[in-house]
Amino acid sequence: MAYEFRLPDIGEGLHEAEVLQWFVKVGDTITADQPVVEVQTDKAAVEITSPVAGRVVELAGDVGSVVKVGDVLIAVDTAGAGSVAGAVPENSQPARPSEAVPQPALTQSTQQPPPMLSADAAPGGPVPALASNGQGKRVLAAPAVRKLARDLGVDLTQVVASDPRGHITKADVERQAAAKLVTQPVASAEQSAHDTGGTNSSAVIGGAKLSAPQAEEVEERHPIRGLRKRIYENMARSMYTAPQATGMDDLDVSRLVEVRNRLLPFAQAQSIKLTYLPFIIKAVTYVLQEQPLFNASVDDEKMELVYKKHIHIGIATATPEGLLVPVIRHANHKSVFQIASELEDLTRRARDRKLTLTELSGSTFTISSTGATGGWYATPILNYPEVAILGVHSIAKKPVVLEDDSIVVRQMMGFSLSFDHRVIDGEPVGAFMHRFKQLLENPELMMVL
Repeated sequence: MAYEFRLPDIGEGLHEAEVLQWFVKVGDTITADQPVVEVQTDKAAVEITSPVAGRVVELAGDVGSVVKVGDVLIAVDTAGAGSVAGAVPENSQPARPSEAVPQPALTQSTQQPPPMLSADAAPGGPVPALASNGQGKRVLAAPAVRKLARDLGVDLTQVVASDPRGHITKADVERQAAAKLVTQPVASAEQSAHDTGGTNSSAVIGGAKLSAPQAEEVEERHPIRGLRKRIYENMARSMYTAPQATGMDDLDVSRLVEVRNRLLPFAQAQSIKLTYLPFIIKAVTYVLQEQPLFNASVDDEKMELVYKKHIHIGIATATPEGLLVPVIRHANHKSVFQIASELEDLTRRARDRKLTLTELSGSTFTISSTGATGGWYATPILNYPEVAILGVHSIAKKPVVLEDDSIVVRQMMGFSLSFDHRVIDGEPVGAFMHRFKQLLENPELMMVL
């Protein structure tokens, strides 16, 4: 009996996924609910488990392959595996997972950046012999450990596990990588001497002795995969589809600085981290309610402008793997403190890659904050198919000329508004920027609107 498990619909209108890593190989015996593959969607990295037990007879491509929803992901021979729900004869049309087998557990994996090898992780002698995994046995390693091994070029089947249960840890991978570093330079030097015959590479031309370069120009090529591949595709689509322009200005946030400083003790009493961004988000929600064009998206296929009646603010967030955009839903109905609390939670889990697909989807307008070190202006790229994106930048003291020509030092902030020039003209952009500036320069206005 062969069961063909097809890539399930993992929600949010996604139609395909990229294979990040296989946890099994052809010939492996697996159990029901065992993780078999990690895939990358447009939104997140997701682990998929097998709904059946048996022996793996087919995998849908190598790492980096793109599998469409409904395509066969893995084929499992269930003969002799006991009672298997949804198993079908090999020559018959397999049922969709939703028809015969419960949907597999989809777990977003936590991907951490590969840690640097510390000095004590590189032993001077050989790696001590521990319980070997064995070439033919299934490797027991978490997704983060597998990613680290891939980044360091370590074959997990060659790693000995320090855990008595056979689970490979990050320390095991680092130890194996360190052992490679100890042995590889010696081998490379021997090979180099063999290739050159142990002689000095030089030549005499026209009486002049020319020495060969002592060091080569070395380059490495790395495949663009996972989240970076999605960013690569989405940024190109945005730039090549929508002609984008950016308006820039600066505003006086001196009063906002004072308001935040007065509110800090109250926020701290509720364990809330109060930055300037929640005030900015709140101001944007007021402007979007007054100017709904900026809360719209484009449907290029139908050539329609889709006005959203809800306001979901996406926050561009830097993670070790690249940008993610967690979403604060119905931000116009939330207070500054509520936004601050949710913002802190979302950005923390975004960096840990622990957000759900829902939390990464559905934004109607995006804000990109470059933070204290992000310069004064930028040209943020649209989170397509949204029609506008706001970039907010560092706050710094600057000299300002007042109406009476006096010069004072004020707290100033630069901001940038990029927009889809196909559907938004310059005049509404100026109105948006003026209103946004007015609200942040007079934050007390947000208390009476």
